[in-house]
Amino acid sequence: MTGFHVLALAATAAWVRTPAQVVIPTAFALGAIVALAALSALLGLLLRELPYVLYGATLTAFVFATLNAPEPFGFVALAVFYGLLLALCAAVAGDWSFSRLASRIALAVYGALLTAEALYRWWPAIVNASGLAPILAPLLTMAFVSSAVALVLPVLRWERQRAVYAAAFAVTLAGLGIARAAITGWLHPSAFASYAPEVAVVVQALLLASALADRIRFSESVTRTLITERSELENAALRDVLTGIPNRRAFDERLNDEWRAAQRNGTSLAVVLIDVDYFKAYNDTLGHVNGDEVLRAVGRAIALSLRGREDFAARYGGEEFVVVMPGCDVTAAGELGRRVCGAVKAHRIAHPGAPTGVLTVSAGAASATPRRNRRTSSLIERADGALYAAKRSGRDRVCLSGAPVAPEQIAAEDIA
Repeated sequence: MTGFHVLALAATAAWVRTPAQVVIPTAFALGAIVALAALSALLGLLLRELPYVLYGATLTAFVFATLNAPEPFGFVALAVFYGLLLALCAAVAGDWSFSRLASRIALAVYGALLTAEALYRWWPAIVNASGLAPILAPLLTMAFVSSAVALVLPVLRWERQRAVYAAAFAVTLAGLGIARAAITGWLHPSAFASYAPEVAVVVQALLLASALADRIRFSESVTRTLITERSELENAALRDVLTGIPNRRAFDERLNDEWRAAQRNGTSLAVVLIDVDYFKAYNDTLGHVNGDEVLRAVGRAIALSLRGREDFAARYGGEEFVVVMPGCDVTAAGELGRRVCGAVKAHRIAHPGAPTGVLTVSAGAASATPRRNRRTSSLIERADGALYAAKRSGRDRVCLSGAPVAPEQIAAEDIA
C-alpha cells in the first residue's frame, strides 16, 4: 500500500456531494469498486497490512455514501467514509506525530465538513441565508481531501512500480474533472461526460489490481530471499569458521539424529574422537597463526578419510575432532582412525615439540547399538576413554574402546 493508493481514493472523495450536487455512479461502477474493495481487504488479511484493510473498508463506505440513502443513514455513511479516508492517510503515513500541524488541520477540516453536511441536510435555511450555499460544500470537500493528502505526501517515493498508482490517480482525477466540468457548464453535457467517472473508476480498479498483483509477486520474491538467507545463516551457524567443517552444535544435532535412527533400525553407531598431539607445545613454539593452519590441515585430512556422505566429521572443540559413523562397528571405526593418523603424518608438518619431529594425531573409537535406556553421552565417554588410552600409551595411535593399536600396525602406505 502506498500513498498513491490514497491519492487515487482521495480524488474519488470529490465525487461525494451534498444532495443538491449528487453525482451517483452507475451499478457497473459501484460493482467495480466493491470488487476492488474485496480484493484490497483480502490482500490486507493475507499480507497482514492494515492500510490494505482500511483501503477496502474506505471503498465500501464510499459505495454506501453514494447510494443517497435516507437520513440519518446517508449522513452516517458519509461521515464514516471521510473518517476512514483520514485513518487510511494516517496509516499510510505511518504515524500521526510526524506532522502534528497537518494532522490537526485535517481533523479540523473533517469536523467542519461534517458540520456543513449536517447543516445542508437538516438546516438548509441557515446555509442559504449565509449566501455560501453554492461554494461551501465544494470548498470544504476539496480542503478536506487536500489536508488528507498532505499527510501522505511526505512518504511518497517515485519508483517504477508506483508509476501505476500515479496513473490510477491521474485517470481518476481526469474522469471526475470531466464530469464536474459538464455539471458546472464548463463542458457541453454529453454521454461521454456523464460516464467519465464510471470509466475512470473501472480503469482505476484495473490499474490498482495490477499494482497489487505486482505487490504480491514482490512479497513472494522477498519471502523466498529471506528463506534462502535464513537457510544460509543456519548453515553458517552450524559450520566451524576456522576449519570449514561442521562445528560442535552441528555434531550434537547429527549424533542425536543418528542415535534415534539406529534405535529404530536396531543398527550400530560408531564415534571416533581425534586429538592433535602436543598441540599446545606447537602453538607455544610456532605461534597461533601456524596452529590455525595445522587445524585446517587436520580438518581436511579427516574429511578426505571418510567413507562417504554417510560419515559426518566435525570440530569437537579446540584441537579435537570427531567423526560419526552410522551402521559401523568398532573395527570399521578403528580403520578410519588409522587412515586419519596416516594422512596427517603423511603431510610431514614439522613439529619441534614432538618426539617424532612431525605433527601426529591420536584417535579413540567406540561403537554401540543404541537402546532406550542409554544416552549418546555414553558413546562419547567410551570414545573419549579410548582416546585417553591412546594418549597414555604413547600417542600417534588408535585405541578401540581401550585396546591400543601400535604405530607399526598402521599400514605403511598410509604414512609414506
